[in-house]
Amino acid sequence: MYEFKKKIFSKFEGKCAYCGNEITIDNMTVDHIRPKSKGGSLSTFNCYPACSRCNTLKGDGTVEDLRNKIKYSLNQLKKSKEYQIARKYKLVSSLDEEVVFYFEKV
Repeated sequence: MYEFKKKIFSKFEGKCAYCGNEITIDNMTVDHIRPKSKGGSLSTFNCYPACSRCNTLKGDGTVEDLRNKIKYSLNQLKKSKEYQIARKYKLVSSLDEEVVFYFEKV
């Protein structure tokens, strides 16, 4: 199983496929692009390296489900008084950008 994990880890040279943050092989989780609960297989073609936060957020959803969860969270954040104040004083940038995952950029 360790050889399989090494193959997955090397796909993005030690980075999470979703956020792009550095991970180690010890703290990496193996994410199933198409979840096993939805017919996905345990093959290198169906697996990405992921940090535990991204993998937990994705859960047994698809990549598009994850994208939608992040968009929803951003929309909720935009409604908060704290965000509006930080935006007014130019302490944060706009949250209107598209959600693009690391694997889509490389």
